[in-house]
Amino acid sequence: MEHDQTVGPNVRLSVEAPHREALRDYFLRLGCDAHVDAAGALDVAQPRDAGEEDAIGRFLERWMAANGVAVGPAAAPVAEPAPVAAAPLAISLLARGGNGSPPLRVGDLLASKGLITQEQLAQALQESRATGELVGQVLLRKRWVFEDELARTLAQQWSLPYLNLMAVGVDWGAARLLPADVGREAAAIPVRFQGSSVLVAFADPSDDAAIAAVAPYVQSPALAVAELTHIEMLWRRVAA
Repeated sequence: MEHDQTVGPNVRLSVEAPHREALRDYFLRLGCDAHVDAAGALDVAQPRDAGEEDAIGRFLERWMAANGVAVGPAAAPVAEPAPVAAAPLAISLLARGGNGSPPLRVGDLLASKGLITQEQLAQALQESRATGELVGQVLLRKRWVFEDELARTLAQQWSLPYLNLMAVGVDWGAARLLPADVGREAAAIPVRFQGSSVLVAFADPSDDAAIAAVAPYVQSPALAVAELTHIEMLWRRVAA
């Protein structure tokens, strides 16, 4: 990994196996540099393009809330590899009892932004329960939100970058790492190489099946969110 270009603040975490390995894999999926050292501590370095210095803390809070596992800083700090010197990341999650809140539901976020009404949200939730569709899909089908509004809100929900693929394009060398049929089925497309990982845009970053489908072809992808129609359009270009 090119630490001087892609790595931001570091943190060392203390967590017991097998949760340690599960947390390591979680951070790798988010595009961080994560590994278990000889002492059994989990070292995590955050990509500089995460956009905020407390991204690791936010990611960790979400993981702890979802898994019910308390994680604290290990005794020894992690030094930033030369030539970059970065301040250690302060994590105060243990002081709060490890009871981090899970991310707000996408419908609640849309409503809080004034993009949908509470009545529309209630109806979408009812239809979602009845049909098995995701709430976002119901809202799109009813044309109550635009696709870019949903994608941006999903990115906010999961603390991931939003990509307008029609503006930034994709590196076709990266895109071809993933078979087109797999990419279309997973609603995902590799966008570019990013240090030792590959940035992959997903229409739904909460879809574990989609991430699992991509994993055999793109190891430790860095996740982003993009609009489904843009992903589909780019895959059609690959096939053309």
